[in-house]
Amino acid sequence: MFERELRNCGYRVNIALSPFDALEQAVRTVPDMVISSSELDGISGVDLCLALGALSATENIPFSLLTSYARSNAALARLPERAALIRKGPQFGEDLSMALERFKLT
Repeated sequence: MFERELRNCGYRVNIALSPFDALEQAVRTVPDMVISSSELDGISGVDLCLALGALSATENIPFSLLTSYARSNAALARLPERAALIRKGPQFGEDLSMALERFKLT
């Protein structure tokens, strides 16, 4: 659903099958933004954000985390402030719009 909505808005979307694939794709292609689920296989979305931020090739790529957690949840304690939060549920559209505006992708 998320991919379809972005495509319908005119964005090009690449899908990674694992967080490690996402990391490799980000290094190779330097996307305009990485959007990750908070729950992934192997490492969390927070860990992916930290890994991207630690590499010079990807440290400036905007990052958004898709989650049902509030920013104050302990699971997101290590999420850098530079990351946008896109919450699942009724606020999804507004959060996505705010992330796209924040990172000047509209």
